[in-house]
Amino acid sequence: MSFGRPVITPEFPSVKEFVGTDYPLLYDGSAKGLLRTIERTISERTELIEIGEEMLERAQNFDWDQTALITYKNYLELYSKDGKN
Repeated sequence: MSFGRPVITPEFPSVKEFVGTDYPLLYDGSAKGLLRTIERTISERTELIEIGEEMLERAQNFDWDQTALITYKNYLELYSKDGKN
C-alpha cells in the first residue's frame, strides 16, 4: 500500500482498521473468497489505480510514533483503572 498499489487482503481486524471496513479488496480469508476477489479485480481494473492512490495517501498519513503514543496512553489508562496506580 505504501507503494500506491492496491492489495488484496483478508478481513483481519487490524487490516480493516487501517484500510477501512469499506475497502473493496477485503476477502473473508477463505480460498474461495480470495479467488472471487481476484476475479473481481480483473474485471474492474480501472478502479485499481484509484484504490492504490487512496491507500498510498492513507499510508503516508500513518505515523508509527503517533500509534505508539496512543497505545502507551491506552495501557496507562487500563493500568490506572486496575487500581495499581
